[in-house]
Amino acid sequence: MVRKGQTHDFGPHENWDGWIMLLRPEFVLHPPAPVREIPFAGDLARRPERMPVGNGTLRTVTGVVAQMREDSQLDGPLGVVKTLLLHQLHALLTRLGLL
Repeated sequence: MVRKGQTHDFGPHENWDGWIMLLRPEFVLHPPAPVREIPFAGDLARRPERMPVGNGTLRTVTGVVAQMREDSQLDGPLGVVKTLLLHQLHALLTRLGLL
């Protein structure tokens, strides 16, 4: 996660493989009260600078991001597709907050 005004350096390696998700902070839902107690779930200002994850969690998160990428290409009303992606993002942030 990169905060506003920061940049990310992937290091000297050239064979990176993965996704970059760019979004504006207002795209993130304000979580309901019980979820607010989970650090970082909906409060991007509280997100950690680094979040190492184990292989199981990495597979889960990778699957969620891959599904979001696939769903972003759905041929449907744009507002409905955006709503789907918004909820998927919120679920992903909540899952990461539980870690």
